[in-house]
Amino acid sequence: MNRKLWIAALAVPVLSAASLAAALPAGAAGRAAAGPAGSYQTFGSMRAALGVHLAGTRLPRPARVTNSVFKSSNWSGYAAVIKTSVTISEITADFTVPSVNCARSTLGTSGSAYDSTWAGLDGFGDNTVEQEGVDGFCTSTKGAPSYFAWYEMFPLAPVAFTGVGPGDAISVTTDKVGRDWVLTLHDLTTGGGFTTTQPCPSGARCRDASAEVITEDPGSSTPMFDLADFALVNHTAILLHASTGVRGSLVAPTLWNTDEIEMIDGHGNLMAVPSTLYAGQAFNVGWLRGS
Repeated sequence: MNRKLWIAALAVPVLSAASLAAALPAGAAGRAAAGPAGSYQTFGSMRAALGVHLAGTRLPRPARVTNSVFKSSNWSGYAAVIKTSVTISEITADFTVPSVNCARSTLGTSGSAYDSTWAGLDGFGDNTVEQEGVDGFCTSTKGAPSYFAWYEMFPLAPVAFTGVGPGDAISVTTDKVGRDWVLTLHDLTTGGGFTTTQPCPSGARCRDASAEVITEDPGSSTPMFDLADFALVNHTAILLHASTGVRGSLVAPTLWNTDEIEMIDGHGNLMAVPSTLYAGQAFNVGWLRGS
């Protein structure tokens, strides 16, 4: 397998938090409008998964390989890291929910194999992440995987939602609005989704200093979640918005550095790797091994 091979991705439209309500089916816009801080709204077939506790994000400890390539035990994808006085106020990205193959996955000591696909702000060099995405995981190598959408204001726990499945086209937006963050996920295949307005967690410092599009193995700590076999995930239509009003792709040399992140196990073996960037707005991540 050529790990740098570009695979044509599904092109889906970008929806910012501000334009989401206008794109929803008639009657859904009111339910999708961002509410007061700390609240969330669902629309379409998506519902809050009460009682479901997903594995939370783990902050990476990236090791620099070259000026623009890092290795991590739990993240793979790309990060844009600011290098001027600006901040990144918004990231939008689309991806197709990968189909997890439980039969080809190994279960960690937790009894689970996990794949998390997301986009968000912060996390690559600081102690917070404002993010939303989709998890697919296995609790058996003979059973079917489970899928949940979610948002997370790390270090708070993720909040889960039902109504997503493999092959669904997903559009996500993390948007800094005033002193809060509006996190939106729209399933373009089903028409469902959620939006939430969240403050920075108490005691945390949300700096908006980086933006990421990531495949994650959230549990290489004890107990271990092995990386589920997701085969390939396509990310498209990635767009960042600086606090100065300038919009750009992941590659905007005057505003931020673009860092490639490869996931490795404890022995240095590659677990998941991104392809090269296409026009700064699209790439894929390929699965290589579970642990």
